[in-house]
Amino acid sequence: MTEEALAHRETESARWIGIARRVLEPEERVLACVGGSTRSESEPVLVVTDRRVLVAEERLFGRWRARAELTAADVLGAEVVPTRLAQSVRVHGRNGHVVELRTAERGFAQRLVDLVNRLVAEGRARR
Repeated sequence: MTEEALAHRETESARWIGIARRVLEPEERVLACVGGSTRSESEPVLVVTDRRVLVAEERLFGRWRARAELTAADVLGAEVVPTRLAQSVRVHGRNGHVVELRTAERGFAQRLVDLVNRLVAEGRARR
């Protein structure tokens, strides 16, 4: 990957983390995030923190809110599901709840899924 492409990815990642902080509790730590791809100008973001997994979206006047979320204790695992032009990140929770986001960021999506699955496995091992 070229230096320009790497710089773009780092800038995008920093942007998503900045957006995520607008909907998180002050002491919540961002572990991973990936931006979504939609047909609207406002792109949602899927965020994994030390407390939960959530999809945040921009509302009127630049306000962000959590559209869907799972607490860390309710997360069972995650997967990347290929779609026609991109892929979806699905985070599965108890009682059939799913938090999902379509994204074109294949590398970020897979790393996020790997992190979620590792955290779930480590949590089960501690029990």
